[in-house]
Amino acid sequence: GKLRILLVFSHKRDPMFPQAPLPKEVGLDISALPIVRGAMAPPKLPFPLAKLWREAFAKAVKEPEFLNWAKRARVEITPMDHEEFLKYTLGVEKEVMKYLSKIEIKK
Repeated sequence: GKLRILLVFSHKRDPMFPQAPLPKEVGLDISALPIVRGAMAPPKLPFPLAKLWREAFAKAVKEPEFLNWAKRARVEITPMDHEEFLKYTLGVEKEVMKYLSKIEIKK
């Protein structure tokens, strides 16, 4: 049979399903809430160790084997440095809180 994708919950079109619209394109006020993954370390981690970890992660997300896995698993990879990650996660938190505030719980 045929499968027709009706909607893609994302901020951008999925290249595998370019014909599938985004919620905002069909008049829905539904935002995609991404799955965010990052690594954290203790606050007083010595700078040389923090630098080592940052460089290791930056290298790892460019490895062809990892990128091939991500493509097969349909996992979007968006590498960010620590400042970009902090800014992004704070933005996601605001978006999540906006939607949580709309939830009405009936007792």
